[in-house]
Amino acid sequence: MKKIVILISGRGSLLESFKMASNLELVKVIANKECDGILLAERLGYTTEVRKDFNKELAVELNNLGVEVVVLAGFLKIISTEFLTEFTGKVVNSHPSLLPKFGGHGFYGMKVHQAVIDSAETESGFTIHEVTSDVDAGKILFQEKIALSDDETVESLAVKILELEKKNYPEVVGRIVS
Repeated sequence: MKKIVILISGRGSLLESFKMASNLELVKVIANKECDGILLAERLGYTTEVRKDFNKELAVELNNLGVEVVVLAGFLKIISTEFLTEFTGKVVNSHPSLLPKFGGHGFYGMKVHQAVIDSAETESGFTIHEVTSDVDAGKILFQEKIALSDDETVESLAVKILELEKKNYPEVVGRIVS
């Protein structure tokens, strides 16, 4: 089984989908602030931690735990370059658009879906990518598209994208070569 850690900032809406993945061992859920996702992770039986610094010290701790992949799931903090250097090619993020569209600084959560609708796009989707020092600019590992309906709302699009993420994110993480 591949050992992973998940970093969150909010509700933890993808945590249950990772619990179902038989080829992944979720070692710890770490949040950058107190949030509902930490409470959910504890209810699911995961070890949790809230911390402010995502630096080399944390990278060493995770390496000592045998963590093979660091998974960002609704994580809204920039990770230090020194941390990323320790896990080059092994830190992944799920972004709620078809990158490179609607990515980068300021594009997260509902802001992404609003931008998609405001731009009159006919499709959207989500992207799993490697995390680098440049926000949302890492190598694309997976994308899935969906068509937008004529009466699409920010809320309905968010629900559709979340379902795609739940279905695909654990599987893609399981395929990442350590």
